[in-house]
Amino acid sequence: MKKRKVHSRKRRIGWGLGILLLAAIFWFAFPGELFPVPYARVALAEDGRLLAAEIAEDGQWRFAPLEKTPEKAALATRFFEDEYFYRHPGVNPVSLFRALRANRKAGKIVEGGSTISMQVIRMSLGNPPRTYLQKLKEVYLAIRLTAGCSKDQVMRLYLSHAPYGGNVVGIRAASWRYFDRSVDQLSWAETATLAVLPNAPGLIHPGRNRAALLRKRDALLRKLYDKGILDEETLSLALMEPLPSKPYPIPQVSPHLLQHQEAKKSAWVQTSIDHALQVQVQSRLNAYTRITEETGISNAAVLVVSLSNGAVKAYCANAQNEATRSPYVDLILAPRSSGSILKPLLYAKAFEKGRVQPSSWLRDVPITIGTFSPKNFDKRFEGIVPADEALSRSLNVPAAILLKEYGLGPFYKDLQSMRFSTLHAGPDHYGLSLILGGAEVTLWDLAAVYAREVSVLCHGHGRQADVHIVQSDSIHRVPRQLDPAAAYMVSEALTNVQRPSLNEHWKSFGSSREISWKTGTSHGFRDAWAVGWDGDFLVAVWCGNADGEGRPGLTGTTIAAPLLFQTFELLPRGTPLEKPHGQFTTKTVCATSGLRPTPACPSAYVQVPKAANTLAPCRYHKTIFLDKDGMRVRKDCGEIAKDTAWLVLDPVADFYYAQKHVGLPAMPPLATNCPSSTQHLAVVYPYEATVITVPKAFSGERAKVMLEATHRASDATVYWHLDDAYIGATQAPHQLPVDLPQGKHRLTIVDGVGSTSSIRFDVLWAE
Repeated sequence: MKKRKVHSRKRRIGWGLGILLLAAIFWFAFPGELFPVPYARVALAEDGRLLAAEIAEDGQWRFAPLEKTPEKAALATRFFEDEYFYRHPGVNPVSLFRALRANRKAGKIVEGGSTISMQVIRMSLGNPPRTYLQKLKEVYLAIRLTAGCSKDQVMRLYLSHAPYGGNVVGIRAASWRYFDRSVDQLSWAETATLAVLPNAPGLIHPGRNRAALLRKRDALLRKLYDKGILDEETLSLALMEPLPSKPYPIPQVSPHLLQHQEAKKSAWVQTSIDHALQVQVQSRLNAYTRITEETGISNAAVLVVSLSNGAVKAYCANAQNEATRSPYVDLILAPRSSGSILKPLLYAKAFEKGRVQPSSWLRDVPITIGTFSPKNFDKRFEGIVPADEALSRSLNVPAAILLKEYGLGPFYKDLQSMRFSTLHAGPDHYGLSLILGGAEVTLWDLAAVYAREVSVLCHGHGRQADVHIVQSDSIHRVPRQLDPAAAYMVSEALTNVQRPSLNEHWKSFGSSREISWKTGTSHGFRDAWAVGWDGDFLVAVWCGNADGEGRPGLTGTTIAAPLLFQTFELLPRGTPLEKPHGQFTTKTVCATSGLRPTPACPSAYVQVPKAANTLAPCRYHKTIFLDKDGMRVRKDCGEIAKDTAWLVLDPVADFYYAQKHVGLPAMPPLATNCPSSTQHLAVVYPYEATVITVPKAFSGERAKVMLEATHRASDATVYWHLDDAYIGATQAPHQLPVDLPQGKHRLTIVDGVGSTSSIRFDVLWAE
């Protein structure tokens, strides 16, 4: 008896283990991934409209699987393919028996009896030849699929991978290919047309099988009516709709968008792009470049960013005209020479640190720093210029001098903190040319940095949503690198930039929008930049040739700026920039030079960033002593009748300042018994440490070089010496043409009372 019980227990255990083994085989023998296939990369606008798509690697228009089941498509597909889809466990025995009987009667396979679940399995296996053994395999896998997935999941798998004719796979791609809109926007007639296609994909071919396709579609529509899905009016209207005539091209509203790193993270990208704005900006860009192409400027790019949340609203990375060269290059991501486009960032950091404030004077005179000799764009100099004017006029020399005073290393670190991604070399590699185009930047980085830093003037302080293309619930936020007050001061200065052509009189019209904007032009006229912002949007523009070819007249002001303002015309009128509350403090400055006042300075009050350090003391106002005749004396000579404050520029700055500013009073002359102790003469040209290249004239002789000097006294005589050899004397204007030999030279000038000034320079002969 005990043996029988033990044997019975073992048998039950054996049966249990066998059942468990079969269950394990049933469950785990299922493929881990049903559809290991490549998908087309697709970018959608914020409203769901298609912006661009890139065909899958296997040449199929197969969009990413559906995330939710489209109701109309699911209904139409179920009533055409598998009416009892929601009632069976993946296999319909009635349909299988009917198919088996029909096949035996015909002597061949004429009917499959497949459910939607079985068709999903068959598609995942690559549509192998139909055999009874293959059918059994599909039956097992369909049951297993239904056991592990919901019916909606199975339906989505079917709709996402069913063939819809030609190289169109999945209802998402089919909807755009045949009806030029998303599946959610299809009518009942259009939905029914797609529902019948997987059963016979060849019916969609234009010009063939149209009658058969129409019969199938209409039969399905009538069935939907019979089932109470459609009412009589809807059926009547649906039956009147024509079939699609031919496939539409996949929209390519912003084809370069798919090259962006953000868009490469997924095959189905929901972007922040405003579809209507994208179309308008691209159209404006195309029209603009059709004009510039006549002057040899073929390419342009425009980026529009919302300052409220950092979302990119238009991404137009190149012109799309027939004559456009290199149209597939994404010029928003292309590193190009920055020109002057980084200057506002330097001025903002200098304001923030208290190096200068907007009214502070900066020198604008010829200089050579090492081997670097910056020049202003118009080849002219102001002598002295306020910082905000130097910025608004984009003067190169004051910017180079300011960078030297601020520090090349600190500013380089500032740019890295702002996340310019193309600064691959160290600061010494760029030198002071960093601020004048010595480094490369991308339009993306430029727009991202400016948008992040100026958004504080529109939408509060703290961390700002980083500039982004892909919509997400968790936008990356980064700390700003500019003081809000400094950003406001820079923005104020840049509203005064002279606008191009038709926009130059914008202040005369009350309807004009206030825009802060800055341009940049690279060396050799290869890159034209413009970036501008109001209280809501930032627009960044690059113009040039994708291959780097320079063209005369390719400047930020003449080429990039007009496209910038044309783009702003397409945007809603922005709110004014707001002065950041609580970010300023009041300080006393010299009323003339804008620096820290000395006892000799008239003073004024200005607002500066709270974080600003103490300004450098004014070095332009000096206390002088006068005798009873109004002659200048010193404590060690002459009889002092009174003291007075006087504005004194160095001779070179005074020389250039006087050319454009009339009325700066000359300092009273020294009394005869007081020898000069201050510099009142200077060499204007050549510049210290400069290299002069002397060309040949048409006659074959070397051209003469015009030397130039300045003296405070209008009647002074200046004596010239080259390498200790006397070469001539001049009276105002102090200019002397000289034949210069090759090599290193020292030029010395002397006036009648023995005051001297000298510089060193090099001469090269051009062949």
